This record gives sequence, structure tokens and C-alpha cells, in this order.
Amino acid sequence: MPIQEQLRDVLIIIADLTKNDANADTYDFVIYERLNHIAQEKVDKYLNDLSSLGLIAERIRPKTFGVDFRLFHITKEGLHELMPGA
Repeated sequence: MPIQEQLRDVLIIIADLTKNDANADTYDFVIYERLNHIAQEKVDKYLNDLSSLGLIAERIRPKTFGVDFRLFHITKEGLHELMPGA
């Protein structure tokens, strides 16, 4: 079943940021910068929706001091979703 256009747009951005590599991560704040025309709360909802669909995954964050961020990567299922005809 095709995903919503807004979710697909976010998935495309994550694929672009990770260069279509399921082993590469991107920071949440970089995604927010790319989607600066959308409220951060809405972007978080899209990220959660994509994660629940198994199209992206959140990596365990490295321990940092005073910095709060999340790391995301596209999954093989997410890459498949972006293939033509999927």
C-alpha cells in the first residue's frame, strides 16, 4: 500500500541525506533543517509514523553531554518503498 505523500517526502529526504545507504545515519536536526517549512512537532510525527511502518529506524544515541539529538537511517524496506513501481 502506498504511503502518504508527506511521509514519502520525508523518506526521500532521509534517503538523500544517507545517500541511499541503510547503514548510514542522519541527525534529526538535519532533517528539521531540510523541512524548515514544517513545524518540528509535525516532522516528529512523520518520523514516528515512518518508524512504525518500518521504513526508517532510530539508532541508539551515543552518550553526549548536554546535547539532545536522534539518529535515523533508512531501512531496506524504506529503500524498496522508494523504488519505481513500488
